[in-house]
Amino acid sequence: MKNNPFTEITGQHTAKLLLTEAIEQNKIAPAYLFSSQVEGVGKLTSCTKKN
Repeated sequence: MKNNPFTEITGQHTAKLLLTEAIEQNKIAPAYLFSSQVEGVGKLTSCTKKN
């Protein structure tokens, strides 16, 4: 990807890799579930669209 929108997310290597590869392969799922019992790990940041 030329302009990777996930560069600002830190500590979420697996999620970034999964989403980046899905976009590159044009195989985006209709939904992704981000869950964790721990607060402050980047669930909302990973899912929020920035304009």
